[in-house]
Amino acid sequence: MTDKPVSIDMTDAVEMGPLDDSMPYLFAVEKWAYVPSKSSGELSLDVSAVVVRPEGINQKIFETINLINANTKSRAINLLVALGYGSKEEIKENKKFMMPPAEDVLGQQFGATVRTQVSKDPRYGDKSVFRKLFNEDEYFEMVDKAAAV
Repeated sequence: MTDKPVSIDMTDAVEMGPLDDSMPYLFAVEKWAYVPSKSSGELSLDVSAVVVRPEGINQKIFETINLINANTKSRAINLLVALGYGSKEEIKENKKFMMPPAEDVLGQQFGATVRTQVSKDPRYGDKSVFRKLFNEDEYFEMVDKAAAV
């Protein structure tokens, strides 16, 4: 580390806007951590996933899911189903569902469509968020079906 001023050429900086919401993407899990939520302190799941297909996009989506609130648990269930940890019914009916450890999830892939969340604060840009989650096989079926048209 240095305390001295550093000169950097910023002329090649790339602005990353929201992803195209008209197509599916294949994501790989990069972060999976159980943390207290910033607002309530309740147990939450911090997830980040990077686009791996189509290739060359290299954008990430970050999501924090409250694991205590009944209204947000369905988001966690959808993600677990997309990652192959059971069906919605199997997970939802389990009163002591064991959430997978990070080392089991990191690198796993799942498909998703996205939507653009418009920023309420002009200092921050719009961002992509997950809309529908599905497993890796469904992603490839969707891509193959689109290519056949």
